[in-house]
Amino acid sequence: MNKKDWENIEWKWHSGIIKPGYQIASGNNKDTPYPDGSIKLQKPHFAKLGLSLKGYYNGTINIHFPGYKWILQNPRICFPHLKWNNTTKPETFCFWPIVIRKDFTVINGLIYYPHPGTKTTHFQDECCVEILAPFIENIEYNTEIELGVNNDTCKLIKLQK
Repeated sequence: MNKKDWENIEWKWHSGIIKPGYQIASGNNKDTPYPDGSIKLQKPHFAKLGLSLKGYYNGTINIHFPGYKWILQNPRICFPHLKWNNTTKPETFCFWPIVIRKDFTVINGLIYYPHPGTKTTHFQDECCVEILAPFIENIEYNTEIELGVNNDTCKLIKLQK
């Protein structure tokens, strides 16, 4: 993706909480089948298809929005049935441009969405969104972070009780 993907978007801001994930994306889970992390293994496959994640951290930021769920539609990029390793079936990956606001800094990133219909393990809660971004200093679990999304394609809706 290029800089134009983040231009001319009217960002809708949501505050969420950074939570630990499965740590498969980063390879920090001691039981991971991908010791270098799944993101590091996926990056070359994404790059061959036109999505360079050069400069992005080899892991995801998991942001939770308790009491809400995400409706994601019309991804900016979609790679259907991508075979990125020899141990799992092909997966479909979708991406949406987003921005993160932390400590008065705005950072471009992407929603990273391995489609649950093609994913075999490690499903995310509907109130969670996984973000790819460059390394961000001083990110800590259970702290608040702001996420800016294009409300035409990424909607956060309140769950019914």
